[in-house]
Amino acid sequence: MHKKTICVVVAWLMVVATLGSAQVGARLGARFSEAYEAFAPLYSLHRSYADHLFSGTEVTVPPGIDAACAVFAQSLAQLQIDLVTQTASDTVESIAYLVRLRSDAAAFCDGYAPFIDQLEAIGEDLKAALQTASDAGLFAEIKRLNDQFEIVLDAALGGFTDPAGRWDFGVTFACRTLVGLPRIERVDESLREIIYGSATSDSIPFSVPDEIADAMQDLVGLIGRTLSGEEAAVAKDASTRIFEYMTSS
Repeated sequence: MHKKTICVVVAWLMVVATLGSAQVGARLGARFSEAYEAFAPLYSLHRSYADHLFSGTEVTVPPGIDAACAVFAQSLAQLQIDLVTQTASDTVESIAYLVRLRSDAAAFCDGYAPFIDQLEAIGEDLKAALQTASDAGLFAEIKRLNDQFEIVLDAALGGFTDPAGRWDFGVTFACRTLVGLPRIERVDESLREIIYGSATSDSIPFSVPDEIADAMQDLVGLIGRTLSGEEAAVAKDASTRIFEYMTSS
C-alpha cells in the first residue's frame, strides 16, 4: 500500500476511534430505525393477516409493498457498514446476527417476490391470493425475519457498556421511528423507560438543552392513549426536534 494511502487510512481510523459512544449510539439508533421502517410494510401485512384470521377484519396490503424488499436490503447493508466501522461497543455478536439476517432476507425476497407482487397488483380480490401465500409460508417467514431483526437490535443495544451510548441509541431509535410515521396514533408506554433510562426514574438521566428536555417531557405526557389531531402534531414536532438534536452532534 502506498505510504500516503496508509497515512490517510490511519488518520481515518483515529477519527473513528475518537467518536464518543453516545455519538455512535445515536448514529446506530438512526440506522436501526431506518431498517425498521423499511421492513414495516411487510410486517404490517403480517399483522393485518393475523388480525384477519383472529378477528375477521379485512386484510390491508400496504402501498408500495413490492418495493419493501429492495429498500430493506439496502438499509441492512448500510447498517452493517456502520456496525463494522463503529468502535464504541462490542459489535461482533450483532454483526454475526446481521449477516445471517441479510442472507435470510435476500432468500426471502427471491423466493416470495411473486407472491408479494401479486398481492400488490390484485387490489380488492385478495382471499385466494392470501391463502396461497400463507400456504407457501409467506407470513411465517415475515414473522421469522422480524424475530431475527429483534435479535440483531438486542445484541447491538446490549453491546454498549457506556450508559450514555445505550441511552442515545434508544432515544434516537424511538424518536426516528415516530418521525417516520404518517400520523402518530399512540406513543407507546415503553418510551417513558427509554427517555428516563429506567422504569423507576422520572427524570432525564443525561444533560440536554432545556428545549430538548421540554420536548422529551411533552412526549412522555402523551404516552398510553389514542392521540387527537392536535396531540399527534405535538408528538411529531417533539420527536422531530429530539431526533435532530440527537443526530446533530
